[in-house]
Amino acid sequence: MTILVRRFRERLGRLSERTPFSFPAASVPPHFRRAAVLLPFWEDRGDICVALIRRAESLRVHPGEVAFAGGIVDPGESVTEAAVREAQEEIDLDPTCIEFLGRLDDAWSGFGHHISPVVAWLSAAPQLTPNPAEVAEVLAAPLSQILLPEARSVEELSVAGLSYTNVTLRWSGGSVDRLFSELLLEAIDWGMGEQPSLGPARLQSMLEKHEILSEAHR
Repeated sequence: MTILVRRFRERLGRLSERTPFSFPAASVPPHFRRAAVLLPFWEDRGDICVALIRRAESLRVHPGEVAFAGGIVDPGESVTEAAVREAQEEIDLDPTCIEFLGRLDDAWSGFGHHISPVVAWLSAAPQLTPNPAEVAEVLAAPLSQILLPEARSVEELSVAGLSYTNVTLRWSGGSVDRLFSELLLEAIDWGMGEQPSLGPARLQSMLEKHEILSEAHR
């Protein structure tokens, strides 16, 4: 492991020393479902990679979207257990190679998911196989490409009356945007020595959108 990779891994590990921002249960709209996603990083020939998926076009929710492996938390599961189970089901990730580093702040999706992002480090470059029922493609994104200035583009969007900034991150094998680029950048910031706190702003945007949609249906 190179010095730069080791430092990134050590800084990312500081996630375990803090309590992630969690949405208060009373603030989460009742129709939202609890979900978890896994952000698995590993070293590959001096670079750092992270695994994403391109969701199958046949899926009802987010078809074709580039995301992190994950899904609904089953009754009795922790968010970490759910993230691992989903990653194993979707991309055949071996649980024995996973070292958990902590969680990012809670997030949410417009499809009604209350999401806990789980960050992990893999002991070796994984052999990943997509489950065709859920995943069209597994993508290994190298941070050396994602962090290039030309890899990032920013646009202002408006959805359901709310304005937000969308960041798209590109690399030679694909791109990721919206919520999942935000989560990836949040994790990278931790690995670079920053300590972002995005949970409160995410909670506020969730409450604002829910209020707008509630008023529209009155």
